[in-house]
Amino acid sequence: MVISTRCVVRRSRETSTALEVLARSGDDRARALSGRLWLVNKRDADAAANCFRAIKSEAIALHPQVVIERDKALAALGSEPSMSVALAQRRLGSR
Repeated sequence: MVISTRCVVRRSRETSTALEVLARSGDDRARALSGRLWLVNKRDADAAANCFRAIKSEAIALHPQVVIERDKALAALGSEPSMSVALAQRRLGSR
C-alpha cells in the first residue's frame, strides 16, 4: 500500500487542528483523546502523558481505556518506571 506524501501531510494538519480544539475544551474526555492523538499520531509520549496527568475526573482517569492508553504513554517515555508509576497513580486516584 502506497500512501502519498500529500495524504500524510493532510492527516498531520488535521491532527494538529484537532489537538488545538481539544486543548481549548478543558473537558477530561478531550484530555484523554488528546493524549491518544499525541501518542499515536504525533509520536510524542511526553505530551500524551501530560494530557493523561491533567485528567481531573476520577471516573475518566480510572476508565479502563484511559488507564491502558496512559500506561502506553508512560511506557513510551522510558525514563520512568512506567508500571509502578501507573499503579501508584491508580492507587492515589482510587482513594
